[in-house]
Amino acid sequence: MNTNLDDPKLTAYALDELAGAERTKMATAVAASPAAQEFVRQLHEISCALKDEYEAERAKQPALPTNILPLPQRDEPWSVSRRLALAAALALFALIGAIAIGTIKRRRDRL
Repeated sequence: MNTNLDDPKLTAYALDELAGAERTKMATAVAASPAAQEFVRQLHEISCALKDEYEAERAKQPALPTNILPLPQRDEPWSVSRRLALAAALALFALIGAIAIGTIKRRRDRL
């Protein structure tokens, strides 16, 4: 049987990412094709080498400092900063409204 070596399912099979009926079907196809068997063997070797290299690099990394504490998370819908922002916005709108009303009254008084 001629198996397509560019098939993503073949790669998934080689990386042990298939399950159930797809795995069984792909195992049958690989067993019938020497080229597919060689591809799966090589890909499995590369995968293992990459995993080993990753673990070696990870072991070289210094441990994260343990004196860092996470900030507490607040789930309040109206935190202090939101309240202050709302108060500032209301004060700004009141000031703009007062200026607008004063300008309108002055124009009426002139007429």
